[in-house]
Amino acid sequence: MTWKWAKRRHPGKSHHWVSRKYWHTREARYWVFSTETNHLKLLSNKKIVRHIKRTLGTNHYLDKGYFAERKYNQGLRKLFGKFRKVWGNQEGICPICNFPIDINTDALERPLHHKNGSHKDNRKSNLIYLYAHITHS
Repeated sequence: MTWKWAKRRHPGKSHHWVSRKYWHTREARYWVFSTETNHLKLLSNKKIVRHIKRTLGTNHYLDKGYFAERKYNQGLRKLFGKFRKVWGNQEGICPICNFPIDINTDALERPLHHKNGSHKDNRKSNLIYLYAHITHS
């Protein structure tokens, strides 16, 4: 698909010119569709998170503790690195409104906010996840 786009975009150029312009070697991979600054992300680099079936006989209204723990564990499975550490430190709860945070809503990748407002200070102790409807400046 990208090859057809590139040939349509540059109809007068040769196959060699088009391949040198858009396909480069990145790390251990050959033929990566990229520019000097950006590259096409590969789905093979995306972490697969399997769905865990819920326990039979549980009720959303009666077993709130079970579902809160399930949401927290779901966040732990989806995140890694410093994102996972911040999630674990907060225990999946917004520090401002004390509501549980659903890692799946409103964003594919929920941004981390800085407590002190300095975007250069990326220590784990300065980073927090917020509930989706709270803005933090």
